[in-house]
This record gives sequence, structure tokens and C-alpha cells, in this order.
Amino acid sequence: MLDLEGETYEDDVLYQQLPSSSLSRIPHVDYSCGSCGYELNLNSGNRNASITGCQYAKSIKRRTISFYSVDESKFVQIQQLRCKPYFTSKHSWGLFQPTTKLLCGKCRKLIGVSYNENGKSPGSSFRSYDSTPWDGMSGNRIYDIKITSLQPSQLSEKSASASFI
Repeated sequence: MLDLEGETYEDDVLYQQLPSSSLSRIPHVDYSCGSCGYELNLNSGNRNASITGCQYAKSIKRRTISFYSVDESKFVQIQQLRCKPYFTSKHSWGLFQPTTKLLCGKCRKLIGVSYNENGKSPGSSFRSYDSTPWDGMSGNRIYDIKITSLQPSQLSEKSASASFI
């Protein structure tokens, strides 16, 4: 059990401590807006589970969880240019990072932000094996969602029948 600032995150700790072979047996949870209950089609199966250790603790302390993909049609998106240093690697950084605010499609409450993992704008991303420009759907887009903006809506039907060890 992890206790940061008086709050318990048993599910998140369990999720991080299980071996990857056991992760397929954990039921996935669908989330909705914490304010109005609007279904966001946001599923815990799309979480970025590669974040571990100190980086994971920082994420929980910031009260955000990271996703690889979301249903963008459920959100109102506001493009912005964030003027704040960000680091793409140990020796590479930038000053202006294009980000997108994600608001609930019904009540317009801030749910989270999205950005490109590599720090480049989507139009300038190229695949390393050929020079095909970014197609607008694939790529290294990361979605940081505020934990306090979500409420669980239901277990996914696919995993509701899964057995637990």
C-alpha cells in the first residue's frame, strides 16, 4: 500500500508490482468524468504501465496517470504552446512544447493534457525507417489524465469474466 499525502493507492501499487504475465488477468476499468459522469471511453488497459519506481511515485504525487491512447472524440481539445523547459533526453531539451488541454465533452471540466513524447510537433515527426510524415493517428502521443477528474464507471466486459489468482 502506498500512502502519499494521506491517500491510499492500493490499486496502482498492485498494478505496478504484478509481473507482466499477470497484468492480462487484472480487470480493466472504464472511466467517466468525475464531475458529470460523462462516459469518456477511457480504459485502464491503455495505461502507460512502463513508468516505474521514482518516476511512478512522482506521477502519483502530481495526481496524474499516463495513457497511450484515448478516444479523442469524447474530449474538447484546446491547443496551447507551453513556455516551460522540458527534457527529451539527458542532453536534449526544449523551451516551447505544444500541448493540448483535454476537457470533458459534456461539462468542459479539465480532465488532463496531451503532448508528444519526443517533444516535436506532430507534423514534424517522421518514422525512422522511412520518410513518411506523421499520419495524425499514430505516434508517440502521451495523455496525462488527472486522477481527481475521473471516476470508475464499470469493469470492461472483456475482463469481467477473467479469473484472479
